[in-house]
Amino acid sequence: MNPQEIKKIESIIQYEFKNKKLLEEAFLVEPEPDNEVYSSEVFRIPGKRAINFALTHIVLNRFGELKDEGYGLITDKDSVNYILNNLYTRDVYARNIQILGLEEFLYIPEEDVYDDMTRRLFESLVGAVTIDSGWDLQVITPFVSFLLDCDFYLEYGFEDIDAHYVAKIYNWCVENNKSFPVYRFQMEDNKPVCKVKFGPTIVTGVGKSKTLAKFDAAKQVYQMLIDGGYIIERDEEGYIIGELNMTPDEAVNYLDSQFKEGAIGEISYTSAADSEKGYIGICSVDGNDFTAYASDFDEVLAMKKAAYKMVRHLLGYRNKDI
Repeated sequence: MNPQEIKKIESIIQYEFKNKKLLEEAFLVEPEPDNEVYSSEVFRIPGKRAINFALTHIVLNRFGELKDEGYGLITDKDSVNYILNNLYTRDVYARNIQILGLEEFLYIPEEDVYDDMTRRLFESLVGAVTIDSGWDLQVITPFVSFLLDCDFYLEYGFEDIDAHYVAKIYNWCVENNKSFPVYRFQMEDNKPVCKVKFGPTIVTGVGKSKTLAKFDAAKQVYQMLIDGGYIIERDEEGYIIGELNMTPDEAVNYLDSQFKEGAIGEISYTSAADSEKGYIGICSVDGNDFTAYASDFDEVLAMKKAAYKMVRHLLGYRNKDI
């Protein structure tokens, strides 16, 4: 591992090793674990224990309190155990290692050992930090919290996947063969700030912690991807979420061009007078079961509006009155 790679990893995990050799050894994850005296498997021993303690500390620091009558919880015990059990799982370890882009520094020979190797990397990485910090819990606990995005899950829970913008951007990068964004952190006015470069733009996220600042930055980047047309969001029924940025005139031209290219059948426009709405414009496309209707007191505009509705239908938008 060269100095540039070490520096990049330290920037990603937000921890600078005093002994760089420990970081290198943590990444020597083998497809088949062995019992060698010097290997990443050794780091997993303190890593597992440190993760367990750190997560218990993080969760009970949020939901436990010491009163005159004794120590208790501000919520029920089952809820606390539910949070701990969801955080203390190797599937979460693997996913977060992948989201951070750390698996690129591993040698993974086969796809079927991919998840297992990334899970073990997480544990060995925490173990390496535990040893490098001299078993300092004031270092270990925030490190585990950052690596696992604990503040996000404590804020939003485990079911609100739509709020996990870091994972959504990661998935988009994987699907489109794009480089993962690098999140950089700094303190401004004693508050954590996360900066990430997206194209020519530097996006700044803020929050109560590094994790929440990162998610704020990721949310902004995700919205930029939507605005730029790189991501199309759909609702539960499969309709595209958002507005179609097209005028009725542009809709007519769009249908025209699609017909000329052979993408759709022949387009028909008709209209009918309506005593209350003026005119009902009707647009249909040969070979398509959908018929678009729209109203206006101008007969031509009513048909153009119907064309707009037809375009919405063809592109996958939910139709509404216009």
